[in-house]
Order: sequence, then C-alpha cells, then structure tokens
Amino acid sequence: MRELVGLQRYKEAAQACQDALAQSPDSSALWAALSAASLALGHTDKARAADARAVEEALTVSGRAVERAPDDAWAWHRRGQALTRAKRHDEALAAHYMAVQRKPDELAYVKAWADAYTQLNLWEGALAAYDGALTLAPDDPDLWADKAWALFHLFRYDEAVASCEDAHAIQPTYRRAWNIQGLTLRRMARYEDALACYARSHALAPRDGITWTHISAAFLALKQFDRALEASEKAVTLTPGSMYCWMSKGSALGAQRRYGEAQAAFKRARDIAPNDTNPFVSAGVAFGRQRHYAQGLAITRQALAIDETNYTVWNNISSYLSDLRRYDEALVASERTRAIQPSHLFGWINQAHAYYGLERYVEALTTLDHAVTLKANHLTEATIRGRTLTALGRYAEARATLDRALTLTGEENGYSIERTQALAHDAMGEWFLPRATWLRR
Repeated sequence: MRELVGLQRYKEAAQACQDALAQSPDSSALWAALSAASLALGHTDKARAADARAVEEALTVSGRAVERAPDDAWAWHRRGQALTRAKRHDEALAAHYMAVQRKPDELAYVKAWADAYTQLNLWEGALAAYDGALTLAPDDPDLWADKAWALFHLFRYDEAVASCEDAHAIQPTYRRAWNIQGLTLRRMARYEDALACYARSHALAPRDGITWTHISAAFLALKQFDRALEASEKAVTLTPGSMYCWMSKGSALGAQRRYGEAQAAFKRARDIAPNDTNPFVSAGVAFGRQRHYAQGLAITRQALAIDETNYTVWNNISSYLSDLRRYDEALVASERTRAIQPSHLFGWINQAHAYYGLERYVEALTTLDHAVTLKANHLTEATIRGRTLTALGRYAEARATLDRALTLTGEENGYSIERTQALAHDAMGEWFLPRATWLRR
C-alpha cells in the first residue's frame, strides 16, 4: 500500500487498504495508509476517520505492550509515538523518558525524547536532549540541525548558525541545515545572507517548491513584493499539494493588498491540510493586516478545534482581542500562551499590552521586564514600555525609551510621530501620546 501511495496511485492504494483491513481491522499501519490515500484523493472526511482509527489502534496496542512488559524500552518508545500521534504530548514526553531511562545509549530513544520536548515547545529541555544525542552520534548532521532549531527558538541565533555550520561540515548537501540557517539569518535581518543559503538549498533540489516559500519570505522582508509573489508562484507550480506553498502565495498577495486573492490562497491551504492550524493562523494575519480584527479573531479561533495547545494560536487571539480593546479577554488568552510556552517573547509582550489597556501599568512594566530577559532591544517592547511610562507620568524615561524604539526600526514610521509629539509635549510639561500601530510578528 505504501508503494502505491508513493507512486500516487491513490485509488488503488485506498482499495488495497480496505481489502487488507477486512482481514486485519486492528492494524494501525493500514488505517494510517488508508488515511493518506483518502486525503490525496480529496476525501477529507474519510481521511480524518481513518486517521482517528489509526491513532486509536496504536494507543490500544502500545498500552497493552507496556502493561505486559513495563521494563521494555521498545514498548515505551512505541507508546510515546502513539501518544504523539494522539497529540497527548505531555504523556508522550513521559513515555519517551521511560524508554531513555531503560536504554540511555539508544540513539533513537534519546532523539525521540528530544523531539517530544519540541512538541511541547520546551526548547531548553530539547536542547539538552539533543546535546545528549550528539554525544552518541557526533557525526549526524540531522542532530546538529535539530540543535540549531532548538537554539533558534531560544533566540540564540549566533549559536544556531554555528550548529548549521557544523552540519554543513559533515554533509555540505544537507538541505535542512541550509534552510534553518537561512531562517535564522532572516531573523537576524541578514536577508541577503539568508537568500544565499536558500540558493544553496534550491541548487540541491530545484524541483522542490518549499525552498521557494523561504525565498519569498526573504523578499517580503526586503519589501520586494513583486519578487516575493513571483517566488511563491513558483512554489505552488512546483508543489501544488503543499499547504506551505499556498500559504506563501497568500502572504505575498496580502503584502500587495490583494486580500481577496490572498484569502483564496489560504483557503486552498486549509483544504489541503484541514487538520493543521497554520493556514488558519495565516488567514487571520491577512485579515489583521486589513484591520479586520474581528474576522481575524474568528478564523484563528477555528484553529483551537484542531489544537487547543498551540501557543501561536492563543498568542494571535490575544493580539486581536487587544486590537478590539477587549483587554480582559486578551489577558486571559496571553496567560494561556505563556502557560503553554513560557519562553515565547510575544506571549509576554501581548500580556503587557493587555495590562496597559486595563490601566494596570505597574504590572505591564513588570511583564515587559521579563520580556527583555528573553530578547533585549525589541521594537514592540520598547514602544509599549514608552507608552506605559507615559501613563505613569515618568516622561523622561518614556522619551528615552521611544528614542531607543526609533533606533530599532530601520526607517521612519508611525513611531517617529510619537517621539516628536513626546518631545514637544514633555517640554511644555504636558503629554499626549497617540495609539501606536500594534506590531504583530
């Protein structure tokens, strides 16, 4: 069946799975294969049902295995895999830990344990586990890329780049490391260097559309919107079945203010991956850029039915609620973000924004102080801090903070108006500060 799916003979694969399931209805692997074939055929409801049955059977079989052999590392490893498929990530982490405790020198178990940390966005734990795995296999480029990915999420960008370089030294043709390095360089605002990494990745697999999505994102950051759209068009042409390619096109169209076409592209992404939160989040961002915050909130909330533990979903919900001045609800959503991912920078910044809206200014400053420990010199943090200090009457500090905000953006924008008015009104012993445009990621 897997061979038929690989050959894109989906109807034959689906029929073969159904025939086999008539003889072995408890096979998780067969149900998973049927789900893949059904999804490829566009039979979304059948795919979801088959996938649910596959997960159910995997949970049943793995549960029995650990009951019968509680000291068997392999049984705990399989249990962890089943729990991950069921999105029971806390339990999966515990199961993989049990496997590692029983066989600490088994690379597959240590790596699965590290991966389980990433599912919970526990990047410090993931980094420690990947370091442990590297002691077992120091020449594995995939592990160096995994380590880079953990460092990326911890905002340790220089170290992430160094880990990618370690992967290149082992295997120069390893595309994943080039892509992670490109993404890291983008976050460091080194866009041309990022494009050079993507060019290396593209040269290794010229028919892969995903690389073009990365190239498109770099052009968006450079505000070269025509080139960004051109790159995303190449992505969907090469890989039309990828939700990421359609999301890339939606983002590029949105940057050109072609919002109707952008939403159509995001809908294509949702149709391709109905159980993934990303297309809902991206569609919400497109509405937010139009200042249609209620629509952005509504479509983003739909993602909670897929995964209510996704911190990005809760973070964006908090942001839209603040934009709608529903600060009590925004505070609750930001607390959910922080509970799921304590090291998420915007979870703290959005919570501070909600406190500011509720006129709880001291709590806003305390929250921003924690955000600074995660990433110093962030534009949005500095701007909200300036507004909060203003509300507390600490005008000199506010002026200095807004001056700092201006150094963090490479161009004149709305914040320069704030600074000008701040200086003028401070000189007169007065203060007026207009509402800043809220920056989303």
